[in-house]
Amino acid sequence: LGPALVENLNRRAVTARELHKLADLEQNPRLAGLVLIAPIPPAEAFQWSRTAAPMLNTAAGLGDALFVTVSFLDGAFGFRKECLPDPIQGALAGLAKTAALEWPAVHCHAIDLDHDWKDTDAAIEALCEQIIGVGSDTPREIGLSADRRETLTLVASSAKARNPIRLDGNDVVVVTGGARGVTAEACKALAAAT
Repeated sequence: LGPALVENLNRRAVTARELHKLADLEQNPRLAGLVLIAPIPPAEAFQWSRTAAPMLNTAAGLGDALFVTVSFLDGAFGFRKECLPDPIQGALAGLAKTAALEWPAVHCHAIDLDHDWKDTDAAIEALCEQIIGVGSDTPREIGLSADRRETLTLVASSAKARNPIRLDGNDVVVVTGGARGVTAEACKALAAAT
């Protein structure tokens, strides 16, 4: 996919090249975009994004910059099929969403291509369309398959505990992480319930 994606982007007058080693990335100080394509191990994807962060933020300050992850689940981030070929790829979407919080000036997006999409040329064409079309109004997560484009939307719903938690005044609960408010909300619900 990498060489075909580079060729398609270059045809569209987007200067693109395929990099295989992190050292190659460090040799491109004018980097304005990074596309990470599965199957890249999550730790390696994190290293690539961490190395690219200062360059992407500088580019964003001068114009535009983008960070895109590409997974091959089911074209809907695992919401359409129960059996996924490589579910660890879902971590890439989390990386893109985290980068979006930490790099607000960079266009960060996660794209999931359906693993069963047989027409490779059409898949690359659709992927390129999404990459060159990213902007501030583009959904953060985009799922692509041969017959549709999907986006994910948060929907409020109440959670129902399967087994109620029973705590008393002698129990200790340690809560860590969660600087974005989810943990605080969970703690408030736990306190109200117990």
